[in-house]
Amino acid sequence: MIGVVYVLISLCVSLLTYSLIKHLSMNAVRASSLVSLISFLILFGLSKLFVFDIEYISLLVFGASFVGMCSHEVVKSYQVMLSALLFVLIYVVFSPYFGGVGGALGFSAFVSIGFMHLASRCLGGFFKK
Repeated sequence: MIGVVYVLISLCVSLLTYSLIKHLSMNAVRASSLVSLISFLILFGLSKLFVFDIEYISLLVFGASFVGMCSHEVVKSYQVMLSALLFVLIYVVFSPYFGGVGGALGFSAFVSIGFMHLASRCLGGFFKK
């Protein structure tokens, strides 16, 4: 159940960031900051009602917003969705080993987007632009 929540959070945050950049011509950094800030405020409010690890999910939100920062001219929305799924997997599996490592969230987002972009280039017909 928790994994489904992580996937939904990652999908929503990354797609919202991507959409702000694509449809509102917002700067990638501003879009990521806005989505992260609003998400943190929502998480803070929810933490008063439910018990969950707000720090862990906040980092997930922040990293997922990095996934959405990719260029819409290079990456399509379905690739962002697949990258968001891959990001959750990387984050959940490797986050215990990232303690104190600067740039771990950005690196995880880069790996997920990079892998999807590489897959689209290698599989051409399946991941059509």
